[in-house]
Amino acid sequence: MAARLQACDSAFAARFDVASLHARGSVRAVSKQVREERRLLGHPVWVTEMGTPSDPAFGGSEAGQAAYLCAAVPAAWRAGARVVFVTARDSGEFGSSPYASEGVLRWPSLDPKPALAALQTLTGR
Repeated sequence: MAARLQACDSAFAARFDVASLHARGSVRAVSKQVREERRLLGHPVWVTEMGTPSDPAFGGSEAGQAAYLCAAVPAAWRAGARVVFVTARDSGEFGSSPYASEGVLRWPSLDPKPALAALQTLTGR
């Protein structure tokens, strides 16, 4: 991606106000993704999708998801993300995948997972 973005000229960069990023990976990788996008495009970055599986079938757990978001969201902010959106609810209606359990609400009950309380504590909301 970096090579493609470096090939863009200044006329392209002048045509938008905010860069959008779907951040995945380790906390360190998320920070790097945000910093790189800011550096390459010279615009504020909104992380419009961030999550990690809570399903053990994909190496996750609900406690691990909460811990990840409590580390990754502030890391994205420190790296320069102006806004960070996390996945609101699981998407189990689409079948099993690593992304289906990223929500902070369980599907189909919409009961909160520990990650929701962790984010509420983090954000004060």
